[in-house]
Amino acid sequence: MIKHQQGMIALLSVLVIGAVTLVLAVGVSLRSVGETEISLAEEFTNQAQALATACAEKALSSLRLDGTYAGGEEVNLGDESCIIEVVEAPTEFSRVVKTRATVGDYHQKVLIEVSEVRAPLQVTSWQEVASY
Repeated sequence: MIKHQQGMIALLSVLVIGAVTLVLAVGVSLRSVGETEISLAEEFTNQAQALATACAEKALSSLRLDGTYAGGEEVNLGDESCIIEVVEAPTEFSRVVKTRATVGDYHQKVLIEVSEVRAPLQVTSWQEVASY
């Protein structure tokens, strides 16, 4: 009877240790998956921001060449693209440039206010915005 009890105690000990080890392993795995998702989200956000900025630079370059540039175009950059929205003209010499880019489910927008389109072009505001 004593050997039987010792065997049961040993078996229960092994089961408890195994269960604790399994819980720890699952916890570490889930944390790793969560950190990977956060890292991927940050990477997509950075890519979308870089694309929106590239479109903004393209729009400003086009405005430097032609003060009547109206935007409304998609710009392809490698496998990705961004969009220059219609460039607004609140006054004769000022412009509002809006660009946007999407990578995966992550969206970025840039809003630029130009106070002077005649040489030299004068940017008065450059912002990353949630909406415009």
